[in-house]
Parts: sequence; C-alpha cells; structure tokens
Amino acid sequence: TEIYTLSLHDALPIFSIKKDATLFELAELLTKLRATRVRRVAVVDENDKVVKVLSQSTLLQAIVSQLNIVDEQQDHARFAELARTVEAAGVGTYPAVTVDEQTSAFDAFSLLEAKKLGGVGVLNATGTLVGNISIQDFKLFIKNPDIRLGALKQPVGSFLRSLREEEIDARMPLIQCQLSSTLREVVLKLVGARVHRLYVVKSDQVWLPLGVLSLSDVLQALFSDALAEK
Repeated sequence: TEIYTLSLHDALPIFSIKKDATLFELAELLTKLRATRVRRVAVVDENDKVVKVLSQSTLLQAIVSQLNIVDEQQDHARFAELARTVEAAGVGTYPAVTVDEQTSAFDAFSLLEAKKLGGVGVLNATGTLVGNISIQDFKLFIKNPDIRLGALKQPVGSFLRSLREEEIDARMPLIQCQLSSTLREVVLKLVGARVHRLYVVKSDQVWLPLGVLSLSDVLQALFSDALAEK
C-alpha cells in the first residue's frame, strides 16, 4: 500500500469588505494582503451577510473593462502605471521556480506544497518552458474518479496530458511576457487567458524562463504608488 500525503494548502482566513466599498478600497485590501496567501475577499451587506466574493481577477477584469483596446496611448494617459515595463516596475519573482518534465507529478505537487506556491513552470530537456502545473491541476485530479492515485508517479508532462484528456474543460494555456512588456500588455494577457500567472521569458522566440508574475505582483505594481500617497 502506498500513502500519498498532500494538503495544497492549509485553510486561509476570510476577510470582508462592505458592499458599498470602492474598487480602490478593494485594491487597497488585496494589496495589504499580498504578504498572505489570501486572494479573495467576501462582500458583506449591512447585516454582515455575504452577498458575493471578489478576487484579484475580479479587480483586473474591472480595470480591463475600462481600457480602450485599440488605443494604447489613451490607456497610458489615463492610468500611467500601465505604461511601465515589467523591468522598470521591478515586478515578479526571479528566478522562476520550475521542474523538469520528467519529474513525477507527486514531486511537483510536493514542491508546490513545500514552497506554498500556486504553480510552477515545466521545462523540457533543453531548459525551454513547455508547460505549467498548478494547484488547479491537483483539484481537477482529485475530483476525477477515473484517474487513479498511481498517476501521481507519472512524469509531470505525461500526467498533465492524461489529465486534460480526461477533463475536457481543463486548460493549460502557457502565457508569457518579456521584461520589455508593459503592464498593460500583462493585464490584458492575464484577463484574456484567465490565468493567475505569466512567465517572464527571454524573448518570443526563446522561451527560457527568467521569472514569473503573479496577480499579486501586478496589483502591487499598479496600486502601490497610489496607496502610498493616500
């Protein structure tokens, strides 16, 4: 009998905000919680009853809804932070945490748990970024009764391919940016692809991973100056 022990991750505290709060107040709360792993807040009414839950993605979606997709300069004029490049903003985690595609799925998930990460990049034999494995993959795995526990011993590349054959709604978009990408480009990619992280690669042609941008990183870059002036 083999025993697999993974928690991914412990329960998180719940934070709330009043339903008449502004998006800036939501940004302030989510930015303050950046040091924690809290990524969502409950919206409560006058009786402290939860009426909805808002996330980091919700906030970025609200920003994108106000952008002029065909006029980059207009967006930069309205929200100057969007014009900053990833490098100039000093945003992201470097180097990116990655695993080789021959690493077992169990070891990859164990790495997520040990480092309290939401996802890690998957590299091929040449060190090129070819995929991403995340907590969402683990959730898909445990709720799929047709995939046996033994699948965790598979190389992560094979595990992800079989997982997506079983789960037709599963997506593994590998979305990237460069140090020269603007925060506007980053926000549009995050929201458009509905992903929680972008990998910073050397170039469009050479996908050697340099770092990774999370939703928390991007929100911090967009709102930290404004919050400091408050």
